[in-house]
Amino acid sequence: MNSSPESLGIKRSRWTLTALRQVDVLWSRYSDAGLWRLLRAHKIRYKRGRQYVHSPDPQYVQKRDACWACVEAARQHPDQVASYFLDELSFYRQPTVAQAWHLGGP
Repeated sequence: MNSSPESLGIKRSRWTLTALRQVDVLWSRYSDAGLWRLLRAHKIRYKRGRQYVHSPDPQYVQKRDACWACVEAARQHPDQVASYFLDELSFYRQPTVAQAWHLGGP
């Protein structure tokens, strides 16, 4: 699923088979084992998360390159240019590496 259980009113941070059955009428007919078999047949696996997340910002590369240009200018002219890094903290958007249901593959 591409949404968190919390966004659908389930007080969990990860999907479980039971939670999946709670949000879909068709899936509610299955037992946990039956839903596991159904997901497996559709190549959906319980996978471990990645330790990194790619930025969803479509201008990420341009912004990164502009930042490094500023840093390089500060290196070349340390008496005239200073670089400061500021960042937003979006901890809630950074998933843990706990397992979750997702399409099978690498």
